[in-house]
Amino acid sequence: MRYVAGHLPKELQPSAHWAMRKAYASKKYKTVLARLKRLASSLKDQHPGAAASLKEGLEETLTIKQVGLSKMLERSLCSTNIIGNLNGSIRQVTRRVKTWKTETMALRWITTAVIDAKREVPPAARL
Repeated sequence: MRYVAGHLPKELQPSAHWAMRKAYASKKYKTVLARLKRLASSLKDQHPGAAASLKEGLEETLTIKQVGLSKMLERSLCSTNIIGNLNGSIRQVTRRVKTWKTETMALRWITTAVIDAKREVPPAARL
């Protein structure tokens, strides 16, 4: 949604963001797809970059809707927070290493970071 909004003038961003949120909030795959395609169609003439950004990977962004997951699990998987937090943990652990001697060394440090990140997540929040 941020990428699409980034192609729009500031005054149109809130309404586009609202329309995308409303579409993604729908439970049925076909409803979400129809709403997003309609939004892309309405943007294509005056804001082709936003329309193209919305269409790019559209089917992939809706994969979760086809699986039929619980609302909480769907929300977790649709967020980039999971990977962002993990990448932050990896950066924090590996930032002190100045020279990677081997690939194995890098993998060991990354594995350590992932294990540390897992320890920080409360058991109830783990998937």
